[in-house]
Amino acid sequence: MPRIRNRWSHDDENPGSMFHELVVLPTLNPDIARPEYHNTTGPVIYPQPRSQQLANGILMTSGSTLSSGEQPQGHVAVLPPESLSTTSVVDEPANKDDDRLFYLEVTLERIEQTFTTRGPGKPKIITENKLGPKLALLKLSRAEIVREIYSVHGLEDRYVAGPVAGPPFRISCKGFTGGQKKAPTIRLNDEWSTMIDRLSTSKSSVDTVQIILAMKDLEPYKDHKRAASPDPLEETTYGTNVPSKDSYSAVQRAIGHKITQLKSDWPCAKHGQCYIDTDGEHIALSRFRLNAWASAMAGDKNLLSTDPPPHELLLEWRGSRSVDVPTPKPRGRQGPHLISASASGGSDIGTIFATIATPFVKSLASMAVASLAPTSPSSSHRLSSPPPAFEDELTSCLTAFASARKLSITAISSAQEGLEGAAYTPDIMGEVLPTRIQELTGLAEGHAIALHKFAREWCGKVDAKRARRA
Repeated sequence: MPRIRNRWSHDDENPGSMFHELVVLPTLNPDIARPEYHNTTGPVIYPQPRSQQLANGILMTSGSTLSSGEQPQGHVAVLPPESLSTTSVVDEPANKDDDRLFYLEVTLERIEQTFTTRGPGKPKIITENKLGPKLALLKLSRAEIVREIYSVHGLEDRYVAGPVAGPPFRISCKGFTGGQKKAPTIRLNDEWSTMIDRLSTSKSSVDTVQIILAMKDLEPYKDHKRAASPDPLEETTYGTNVPSKDSYSAVQRAIGHKITQLKSDWPCAKHGQCYIDTDGEHIALSRFRLNAWASAMAGDKNLLSTDPPPHELLLEWRGSRSVDVPTPKPRGRQGPHLISASASGGSDIGTIFATIATPFVKSLASMAVASLAPTSPSSSHRLSSPPPAFEDELTSCLTAFASARKLSITAISSAQEGLEGAAYTPDIMGEVLPTRIQELTGLAEGHAIALHKFAREWCGKVDAKRARRA
């Protein structure tokens, strides 16, 4: 690379190096320095290279003079300070436009428990995406933007925004680094103020903001306030769990009325509620027995609350009494001891012999009856009950489930109504998730899971019966 010669006189046509023209000559020899470089207030204009000056025909030679208003040749024209624009060379950031509108796109994340043949599986995240209206986000506070997020998915009546912080949500838009996976989480007012500053500097083409909200984070922000009825004598109808007579069917209301009558007609000073027969026997009336008795009364208008319960209920209750005659507790290794002769006032040999011989005599009698009974030509194993008709499968399955889980008739009747409304059968209940069964039946979560498993096993048994009878 050839070495550049620097200029040290007016006659030298060599423009020299930039450093020489800008620094050396104005400092050490200002007489030969170019006049435009003495201006310390305006912008410094660099000279054009010699080849460009020769090509443009503007090379300044020795002895050249400048007329009034002319600029020195060989250089880019230097504007006087008064003609310079007041606009800065560096672009200033645009002012924040508070009226700028953004679409609000809200993604709601729900966690759903999955189930496999071996039990509960890995939870799955289900997303629901909805687009809201255009909003002036730069004018909204943190609490206001949270309410707008709720309203997109219809949650504004169920959840509220925290007074100081929360609920947390993630926000992103086009041009932000990280995308939705690494989107910043907004919880505090200061974090939202920072996000407003970032949104104000985004490109004008950005008109949509993505919000990600997780349902698991909304539990602490539930709105527990209920709107009171203006009339104190009316029932409160607002809310999801407010008791109301309209929440129960006509059959359920009739059963509840019958239960009230039974409690009034069958009190017991010892046990609270009992059915007392003509012999003075007490049969405790639990809530399950009251439900069964009241259901029978609701189905038979001729059955009054003062009448005895149906015969089949009495047989069932007497087989599992809840008020039994107290028996002596076992003592020692040999069980309860016999009452001594001195305590009874004497020894009765005949009574003791009868007590010992009675079980032996009953055993002999049962063996004799069995030997005299005619033998069945069928196989030794007991035949199973016939499978139910296809249209009765749901009723039979729910009845068996209620018997196994000790559920009330009212709960099973309500569950059957929900399942029949959705055209569910036992084989379908074994294939859907327990959460769906819980929504249709209104059962507790544990009962819904048990019904899901029970329906699958019940269908297997019914299919086996049909295969044997085919």
